Amino acid sequence: MDFFITRPEHDDTTFYLSNWSKELIELAKTNGINVLDFDKERATATEVEKILKKKSPRLVMFNGHGNKETVMGHQNAILIKHGVNEELLKNKIVYCRSCSSAAILGKESISKGTTAFLGYTNLFGFSFNPQRSATPLKDEFAKPCLESSNQIIKALLKGHTVLEAYKSSQQATDDWIEKMQRSDAPPEASHILLWLVWNKINQKFYGEESAKICE
Repeated sequence: MDFFITRPEHDDTTFYLSNWSKELIELAKTNGINVLDFDKERATATEVEKILKKKSPRLVMFNGHGNKETVMGHQNAILIKHGVNEELLKNKIVYCRSCSSAAILGKESISKGTTAFLGYTNLFGFSFNPQRSATPLKDEFAKPCLESSNQIIKALLKGHTVLEAYKSSQQATDDWIEKMQRSDAPPEASHILLWLVWNKINQKFYGEESAKICE
């Protein structure tokens, strides 16, 4: 079974997403899953289209910028666009950690044969500490949102269903929301809390809720 993942790193946002995806890559390898890692300059339309056609990985994760109809890669090159090439996602479980791509691309891709699509119908956001921008994994401001969003892939890699993965991420978000409301929460908690609530509301999935990466 193949796990395909894009990890562009051309700005602060994509650099954070890429680094926080490293634990997912390691988890996949630990579970004996082959990882097709398209990081940095490899996250291009040509490379992505070629591997999605050739390998047809069961699990696909896109990190990067996006909008309602597209998900993007290196230097915001369009990788998948509604009405153009969403058939590349056929028979796949897809998680897009990008702004708004679930709104149209995600919902409509199901009619083109995508098994399941998880993502966000509006902006996906997180707080970050500028003093930690070179070491994203040590950024405690970013951790709540990125750790919660990672839970989607973690659950799928452990054999859970799409619905269970979605619920796991929602629960992880709830746990962080509770922590950010405690009296001992950091001074930045109000801003972190805003993004946690926002991401939870806008996180959606479409397609087969009982689908797993290994049927």
